[in-house]
Amino acid sequence: MLDFHKAKPIKRLGAYVIDLILLLVITTAVALAMYSAMDYNAYEDKYEMSCEKYGQQFGVDLSASRADQAELSEAEQEKYLAAWEALNADEETMDALKQMLRIELLSLMVGFLVGYVILEIMIPLIFKNGQTVGKKILGLCVMHKYHVRVGFMQIIYRTILGKYFIETLIPVVMLVLSDYGVLGMTASLVLAAIAMTQGFIVMMSQANCGIHDKLFNTVVADFKKQHIFDTWNDRFDFEEAYEKEMAEREAAYGG
Repeated sequence: MLDFHKAKPIKRLGAYVIDLILLLVITTAVALAMYSAMDYNAYEDKYEMSCEKYGQQFGVDLSASRADQAELSEAEQEKYLAAWEALNADEETMDALKQMLRIELLSLMVGFLVGYVILEIMIPLIFKNGQTVGKKILGLCVMHKYHVRVGFMQIIYRTILGKYFIETLIPVVMLVLSDYGVLGMTASLVLAAIAMTQGFIVMMSQANCGIHDKLFNTVVADFKKQHIFDTWNDRFDFEEAYEKEMAEREAAYGG
């Protein structure tokens, strides 16, 4: 009854890259501002000084990579572990490390949130039809899967719960916690689960939707070719008129 003009993969990729670059620029700017405001460098300097102190004390390099650690002799590995134990027993150093983790997580959480609000909520309200900068440039749009223009609340849910929380925040938190040694295999399993789910949904859906689209019944379409109803009432009126026309044709054909 109504044709769905799916956005071409190359256009979707181009729009994604443009929006991602803008998102990372905004996120980085916000994160750096928060780093400065919360004095991240002071905690980092404290931690690095302690690493150097205990490294010199035990005659090891605590900044060595895992590959370099694996090449250490048994005696050197014992010294390395002893240095780490001494470092972990230093309460001031551990407090500095915890503050670094807290600041990094908070800065990234706020940075990505600000970026998404600007790029995926505020700008689409200006451009309409769920268009971000990337989608506007490449002639794409976002609509409800039943060809109705996305509403304000649908854009918010799609952006905050789908794109920000599930597709960005959870993976970012897992990566940061893994980098700090807080999570190991758990982080990898969570990241793998999200990646596999995203890939499965994209491949199996007709519109190649992501998690954020699947959850909130939205699709990305070719804006120039796609017919989008302004309201649900317009959609219902169209269906009613279509059914009436089909009934008249059937009656005429039958007659």
